[in-house]
Amino acid sequence: RYSLLLLLYQRMTSPNDVEPVLSIDPDAAHFLITGGKSEHMLVNTGEKRIAVKVRCSDNSLFRVCPVYMFVEAGSCNNLVITRLPGPPKVDKLVFHYVPCTERDIDPKDVFKKKAKPESIKLPMDTITPDDALQNWKKLKAVLKDRYEQTVLNVDERY
Repeated sequence: RYSLLLLLYQRMTSPNDVEPVLSIDPDAAHFLITGGKSEHMLVNTGEKRIAVKVRCSDNSLFRVCPVYMFVEAGSCNNLVITRLPGPPKVDKLVFHYVPCTERDIDPKDVFKKKAKPESIKLPMDTITPDDALQNWKKLKAVLKDRYEQTVLNVDERY
């Protein structure tokens, strides 16, 4: 009982430590300098419908679809990030979200009403083709080692 009371007290007195209602999978985006696309899943882990607005650190290089959306409680939506060719740099998307009702029709309008939305960030970075090739070679070696280890384990069992 004491630990439950302590947990409730901590949650009531530490509102900034509350887990976000919105999660993003994967939790980062990686692009080549030649451009490309990255697909992500937005998951509403809360019990209420939320409206989401996506903001970007560099609108000249990135396109996001959709920019505004609703995500139902316990559901998920797809998001596509497109990067145009450009110099390597670190950027981010910021996802602002607020609870809303079934009566809300346009997610854009929800953000005109609400004062302070919660937010979560998605880091985005860019790599050169040479870096991608080196990373691919490392990944290939790791996968080969894991495959060989799995085959050895299977052979040992039989």
